[in-house]
Amino acid sequence: MRDLAGIEASLVKAMQDSTVPEARALDTALKGQRAWVSDMWNRPCTPTAYAGLADIYESHPDFVQRDQTLGKDFSRWLPAAMRAGVRRMPEAWGNHRKSGNAPNAGPIPCLPPSIAAPARRGLPDRPGSSARMSPARGSRRRCIR
Repeated sequence: MRDLAGIEASLVKAMQDSTVPEARALDTALKGQRAWVSDMWNRPCTPTAYAGLADIYESHPDFVQRDQTLGKDFSRWLPAAMRAGVRRMPEAWGNHRKSGNAPNAGPIPCLPPSIAAPARRGLPDRPGSSARMSPARGSRRRCIR
């Protein structure tokens, strides 16, 4: 089993070193955390599930309290880093990217709002976040093509 304490320590250190949640330098630690989650769940942690876990980490009082003990503001920084990591995961792109393997080579495809639009979660508006989603009828969202 992977060492969660070591993974969390590296993420806390990155936050304390003023690493932005969108930094590609976090990919190794986030991949380790996601693998640890897969081990705990005894099944693969899909990008959508990982983004959902970020939502839980951000909203559930027990997770917020636990993450705050690891570092001040870690309970906001970690979910933002997890969502940013999901946006860079090749498997999150499905069949939307026919050419090239670079995760950020084109526009964000039809991802769930929790992945595609961190600005709606009280995080600073970042280039490439919610600008690619537009409201459709009802509460559903559609992709702009």
